[in-house]
Amino acid sequence: MIAGDAAHQTPPFAGQGMCSGIRDAANLAWKLDAVLRGAASAALLDSYQAEREPHVRAAIELAIGMGRVVCTLDPNAAAQRDAGMLAAQAGGAPTLPPMRPTAFASDCVLAGSPGAGELFPQPTAGEAPARLRMDDRLGDSACLIARTPVGGTVAGVRLLDVDADELAPFRPALLAWLDRHAADCVLVRPDRYVFGSGAPRVLLDAWAQSLNPATPAQG
Repeated sequence: MIAGDAAHQTPPFAGQGMCSGIRDAANLAWKLDAVLRGAASAALLDSYQAEREPHVRAAIELAIGMGRVVCTLDPNAAAQRDAGMLAAQAGGAPTLPPMRPTAFASDCVLAGSPGAGELFPQPTAGEAPARLRMDDRLGDSACLIARTPVGGTVAGVRLLDVDADELAPFRPALLAWLDRHAADCVLVRPDRYVFGSGAPRVLLDAWAQSLNPATPAQG
């Protein structure tokens, strides 16, 4: 498995080189950990490139587009560039390649459920230097966050409700997210992307399946 500059190189104009590497590492680390601990099959690692490649390609296209804007030295070419960007802006089109997709469409998400594949919010509480981030309370595991308590225990998943003491400082932001997605429950991956939302048992069953996806037959 490769990540960062070993996997992709980009012009510096969008400032996304190190950011892309960090996102790679965040995506890959928890999957490797799950496989090495025996909590997931090696097939889970196939989702790494499928999830990260579209986002990185979009970031690189944006950087290339920005480079073409700032590195044009010929006055005639610059005038044509300006005219093209102004025309695009007037027509409501993007003047530079948009950095999309921003959400994972498939692979290790419950596709079709509200919020699936999105980056989950990171609300904060308090003031610097004592500001608290929600990740400080969630830890490194997957988390099931529900409006009401979910009984039982699930290996590798923290079961929390919005009234839990750990989440008290972040309750308004969590309720706002659940309200916006008309959801009673959300399952958040260890890299803080939304696996999916919906009924707790449906989410937990789908999560278990995603950790052990079927391996295509050989031959």
